[in-house]
Amino acid sequence: RPNTSMKPGDRSLPIRCVIETALDSGAVQEMESYAIIPCSTFFLDLVGVVLGKLGYSTVQSVVATGHIEVKNWKPLPFNAISDNPQATVGQVLGEVFHLAVLRIKLSRLRWETQVHEPQQETQMQPVAV
Repeated sequence: RPNTSMKPGDRSLPIRCVIETALDSGAVQEMESYAIIPCSTFFLDLVGVVLGKLGYSTVQSVVATGHIEVKNWKPLPFNAISDNPQATVGQVLGEVFHLAVLRIKLSRLRWETQVHEPQQETQMQPVAV
């Protein structure tokens, strides 16, 4: 269960993120945005919390994967960054959030509506790959 409750005095961080969605045509659609995330959010919950803040459905966040990119570094999967399941976004990204990009890949799904309008709930059907 994501730890997203804000307590008085909690800080938040602007997390730069790029959402990649594979389209039926084989092309990849990218959307770049920022999400303001409480520092107390568990780091392992970051992908789901960011997608929720950006208006994506819970189903979409369940099938999403993410990694952190820092300029001139290889992409870092979450398990390569911290072994502590209780680590928070503030502990992990607090000093480097301005250098980091959270890249999220959504599973290849067919959307009944346009993918770049995440605020609307969408009907999804898995596509055989």
